[in-house]
Amino acid sequence: MLYPAVRRSKSLEDERASKRNIIDKKTHFFKQQSKPKIITATIPSPPQSPPLSPPQSPHEKDWTLAPLPRKENAHSPVLSTGGHRKKTLASSARSPIVSGGEDPMKLVKSLDLDMAKETNLLWNPVDLTTVRNTNYSPPMTLGQPRSPGPGSLKDSGKKKKVQRSELGWDDLPAPVQDACLKVKLDPRRMDLDMSILWSVSQFCLRKYFPKKKQVEDERKPYANPLFLEATKCLIEIPEHTKSMSKILKSFEFESKGGFGRVYKAKYKQNKTSSVVAVKKLSHNYSYEREHNITEVGFLTACRHSNVANHITTYRVIQPDESEELWIVMEHIEGGTLSEMIKHQVLYDKQVAWVAREILKALSFLHSFNFAHRDLKSSNIMISMKAQVKLVDFGLCADFSDGPRREMLGSPFWMPPEMILNKPHSVQVDIWSLGVILLECFFGSPPYNVSPLLCMYKVATEGLLPVVSQLKEGSEARDFITRCLQMNPDYRETCTELLEHSWLHPSKMDIGIKVLLRQIFVHKGVDSLLI
Repeated sequence: MLYPAVRRSKSLEDERASKRNIIDKKTHFFKQQSKPKIITATIPSPPQSPPLSPPQSPHEKDWTLAPLPRKENAHSPVLSTGGHRKKTLASSARSPIVSGGEDPMKLVKSLDLDMAKETNLLWNPVDLTTVRNTNYSPPMTLGQPRSPGPGSLKDSGKKKKVQRSELGWDDLPAPVQDACLKVKLDPRRMDLDMSILWSVSQFCLRKYFPKKKQVEDERKPYANPLFLEATKCLIEIPEHTKSMSKILKSFEFESKGGFGRVYKAKYKQNKTSSVVAVKKLSHNYSYEREHNITEVGFLTACRHSNVANHITTYRVIQPDESEELWIVMEHIEGGTLSEMIKHQVLYDKQVAWVAREILKALSFLHSFNFAHRDLKSSNIMISMKAQVKLVDFGLCADFSDGPRREMLGSPFWMPPEMILNKPHSVQVDIWSLGVILLECFFGSPPYNVSPLLCMYKVATEGLLPVVSQLKEGSEARDFITRCLQMNPDYRETCTELLEHSWLHPSKMDIGIKVLLRQIFVHKGVDSLLI
């Protein structure tokens, strides 16, 4: 509540009269506030209610009581001025309107200090723009209790859940802050993208965050329930665990993935023996069983020359009564694309050959609305006979029922829509393909210093700045640019990419088999020396 500036007379008597007049105004105002109905008046029309104050001297400005404009529950009155002011010494000061007016405490500094303290809440100036645009807690009026605001010490007893958007840098665990500073993230950019930083940190450095309560997984399954039920019928259950030694033997460890281990073994069936790859997966908990059955189902459904061939699956009970699922697949003599990139720098035509073979497999998957969702160089096998095959379908999903909203996969190959927790579809594989091609040209995926740095850069900037390092005007640069569009709707489909001129040069396959033989034989010799 504000009082207009009072022009002090030069004589001492006028000054004292002015002070008495102000005290009378306040006394009358408190009496009026105790009434349930607020008295209002309009200016310049005659007042329709009893005057709020005693008659004023002609040197003082008229003032009335007006309600504070609010969105709802506008019950707290403020003082407003009316009429035009004469250009006097008093009019040279700023108008004591609520927004940007004078400090009212200066006007009553000569009064009793106790009265000034008691009226501090009522006469505190308020910015009207702040009142309209924010959740403003109205000032206390007489006869009305003050309700506790959002920052009040009085709490309802229930802890309010803090939204991720409200969390800041200081709320991050200390190890996470150290990791962000270590990879030299821009502090100004982090302030703008704090929600992205929190999302990426919780994915990459989840061990530093408090564990969430185990809740029933309510996400929809990766595939149709009927499809999963039909897959269960394909899993063989041996009569006894010891009988597995007659079917599979001579296990040799080859690699370890995020969900299991892969072995090389001899598979006996119908008096014939062949070398196979056996993937052993834990099969004890419900989420493991759903994940394993999903992988078996997609491997069985995807019969293609560029997809690893599935032979059979066994559910094995170990002596300690734990269960494992053994997925038997064809063994590919050669290695992964990741191993190939580490041993040999690939040229333009060789990278185009890799892209074409991967697109053949993706085109087949996408024709059924399937998406691999974990496409990376270590999940692409290349044989000595120059055959490119996709493996590891553990995160594959059916998108026939529409997009999904999940963050999963490998950080360096993850698309921005997943990182931003937006709906995604089969176009996630196109992004991962573009990252694989950059890996072929540069020897490693972009921002491979840290998964945290990579995911943050992908979500905020994308990878087109990295693509610009390729030769300007080259077909490879144009092809990869089409794959790495931030908006998935702007990425081209597999069918459109297969028609790109970069994938149809003359004599593309010449020398590939010789190169592969040199790379993987050299790798085998290195493993023997170790």
